[in-house]
Amino acid sequence: MKNDRLIELDSHPTWVRDPGGGSPIMLLLHGGLVGSETNFDQMLPHLGVDHRIVMFDRRGHGRTADVDGPFSYAAMAKEVAALIDHLGAGPVRAVGYSDGGNLLLDLATERPELLESMVLIGANYHHEGLWPPVLDAMANMARSEAMASAYGAVSPDGQDHWEVVVEKAMTMYRTQPTWSLEELRTIQTPTLVVAGDDDLTPLSHSCALYEALPNGQLAIIPGASHAVGWEKPELLGSIITAFLANPAPNRSMPFFRA
Repeated sequence: MKNDRLIELDSHPTWVRDPGGGSPIMLLLHGGLVGSETNFDQMLPHLGVDHRIVMFDRRGHGRTADVDGPFSYAAMAKEVAALIDHLGAGPVRAVGYSDGGNLLLDLATERPELLESMVLIGANYHHEGLWPPVLDAMANMARSEAMASAYGAVSPDGQDHWEVVVEKAMTMYRTQPTWSLEELRTIQTPTLVVAGDDDLTPLSHSCALYEALPNGQLAIIPGASHAVGWEKPELLGSIITAFLANPAPNRSMPFFRA
């Protein structure tokens, strides 16, 4: 049993996978233009067993229908907050891939009490971290028959709605997020920043994000792209599990972060 079900989040039927139980919750937040199953099935066998692993599909993604209006990271963060409130399990350990990581910056600012710790995989804190050629390549890939077909196979909206989702996503990527380094320095949530060494954003962008977070840690995965969860699932899973078990670093010779 995968424990899949639909729940009402702000009066909208939302797909959730939740095994239940009392263990600490590891909340997995998928990236843009894909659902939870696509994003995390390769990683799941390599994540720690001492967690209640919860996933859900945000509006317009995977098995959850879209709603009218643009995409925004603020709205996505409110969806996540509504889910955590619905679960009623206190602060969670959140793992966000790409868009799922971006929205956690908003959640850590607006509802920090909901997060015990967070992992940001392939995230960017400002849209300028995605160069125009990268955005063009993303748009071309999104409009492939393979991605449209995969969306239509599970979405309540059907494949004909795919172009609407792509346009909303690309508009968001060109204008959001807009965090400044000064704003990031106010986030106190223990955070692991993860990137492939050939990710969508320059390594300097990922390092700047890490350096701005007062309680940040950094992991650059060698020989990996933005698809690090598919390319290095075992390595990534072990790094995430170790961080969530002990998000407070034990630095024997601290200099930069005394």
